[in-house]
Amino acid sequence: MQYTICTDLLSGRNAVLQCLLLTTILAASPAVSAFTASGGFSMGLEHTDNVRLDPVNEEDDQILTTVLDGYIEEDDGPLTGEATASISNLNYLDDSFGEENYFRLGSRLKWIQVKDRLVWHVSDYFDQREIDSLGTSTPNNTESVNAFSIGAGLTLPVADRHVIGITPSFQDFYYDSTDADNQQFGLAAAWSYQLRPTISVSLGGDVRDVQYDDQVANSDYQARRINAGINVTRSRYDYSITAGQTDIKRDMFNDTDGFNAK
Repeated sequence: MQYTICTDLLSGRNAVLQCLLLTTILAASPAVSAFTASGGFSMGLEHTDNVRLDPVNEEDDQILTTVLDGYIEEDDGPLTGEATASISNLNYLDDSFGEENYFRLGSRLKWIQVKDRLVWHVSDYFDQREIDSLGTSTPNNTESVNAFSIGAGLTLPVADRHVIGITPSFQDFYYDSTDADNQQFGLAAAWSYQLRPTISVSLGGDVRDVQYDDQVANSDYQARRINAGINVTRSRYDYSITAGQTDIKRDMFNDTDGFNAK
């Protein structure tokens, strides 16, 4: 039933995948106390004296809002995850805008393939946002956005007190109206050494390659970062210091680089 509802309501290249993630959680979740599900329904009536948020031509309207939402979670076992869904219907009674439907869907999966060695993460989020971030939050300035991500965390304890971590990742971003669709490929690696029981040092780096569908309005780029850090843990406090260098190379614009620390 969840798959049917989602595919009827959503559009966009990741809609089916979003629902498959949700149904995977349902199919893989045994009937134990670790699985939880909840839902809600609400209605509200709002009066506004400036429905278009226009500083000059103010217009009154009444907005009848109906919201239906649900949540499921599985937090036990090698496969865990959660999924949320919200459907909001806004009816402008004086017809300042047409009837609007807003959908928010989110799903997250974590699969421990090899304990303490290999973990997979998959997530997908669908929402609406402002087309012009500096404009008003009204229906005529809204677009659908989908963000999909998949990645793996590989941990290699190569020797006593030495650990190497490798994290490949892929992200896909879809925008209904803005020409900013892009895919991002990433690879991160880190080495840590337990210098003392309370002190560890680390060295790491990552590279991210961003490719846009519309390369006329956007420039592909590659970001590379390297950093070193130290972490100290005491009985009453702990602190860490990380510093490094970031370089960004763009296909059409000037390259940039900078120092970062925290």
